[in-house]
Amino acid sequence: VFLAASIAFSQTPPSDAPAPDGEETPPSLEETLAKALDGDAEAQTLIASMYEERGSHEDAVRWFSKAAKQGRPDAQFKLGFYHAQGSGGLKKDIEAAANWFQKAAGKDQVGAQYRVRPHPQGQRIGNVVGHLGAEVVQLGDQFRRTQ
Repeated sequence: VFLAASIAFSQTPPSDAPAPDGEETPPSLEETLAKALDGDAEAQTLIASMYEERGSHEDAVRWFSKAAKQGRPDAQFKLGFYHAQGSGGLKKDIEAAANWFQKAAGKDQVGAQYRVRPHPQGQRIGNVVGHLGAEVVQLGDQFRRTQ
């Protein structure tokens, strides 16, 4: 995993590069990956985001999953999105998407809150990915009724 990540992210600037005045030097890829492998949810989310930006969605899902299971709301939102789309090696699963969106929304993740919030006129807004929105909203309503 480390070798693959090092190759995939070889364009990441080294940690010994000087930071602009008044800013901390960001951790190197190696430091971030080491933290992610040790279970740090923030580092796992950063690694997942790097994979996602480079189009390696299955790897992104693997790292988002690790962070989401530890309660990281941005990772929970991303994992819900991948479930809703049926991408990143996951099958389309609206119920799983709604579950992850609910968890993320409960931790004030804005994108997830948008997908599960009530509309002012009693309607629901939930455009997750085109036509999937209504399904996620319906499952979100069912989820809330069981709480």
